Amino acid sequence: MTQKNPHSINNSQPTLPDPEAGSGSTAAQPLSKAEIDERMAYIDGVNGSAGHHLDDPYLRSLVHQQIAGEITGDEARELGRQYLETGRRP
Repeated sequence: MTQKNPHSINNSQPTLPDPEAGSGSTAAQPLSKAEIDERMAYIDGVNGSAGHHLDDPYLRSLVHQQIAGEITGDEARELGRQYLETGRRP
């Protein structure tokens, strides 16, 4: 009998909605404040376990805005890069 690897990816179940499946809207639902706070705490935990800390209020706000769906990841990275290069908020 073959044992399944619990860490292998199961390709038989899609992880994203299939827009061709006709199952309704594929738009992301807005996250609640509690869900956003939970994701921020998770990010803080992952970073902390690696010895990293994101203490800058502006950079934290960019992460928060990205999680909330207010800006894209590309926008957050660009705004963060500009901020770190100039020392000013764009």
